Amino acid sequence: MLRSGWNDRCLEPDQNGLFTDGDKAQLWDCGGIALEAFSITKNPEGFYRFQNAYSGRYLEASKTAPGGGVNGTKAQLWDFVAGATNQWWH
Repeated sequence: MLRSGWNDRCLEPDQNGLFTDGDKAQLWDCGGIALEAFSITKNPEGFYRFQNAYSGRYLEASKTAPGGGVNGTKAQLWDFVAGATNQWWH
């Protein structure tokens, strides 16, 4: 689980778009459920990818307007895209 140090809530996908690319990542009360589980892998470039165990999608920063790459950019879940640096975290 990825738990916020600020409000102790867990990162999870929005259940309304669970198996859809672009599903928003949100903070929600932790319930210890599979929906909140993420696996973490390190790629050869030294960055990490977070894959939601329930949907199989990866946490990424949205590249689409509005807000792609600026403050307020949406964090979302998307299918794996090889070489997609917007799915890399450190």
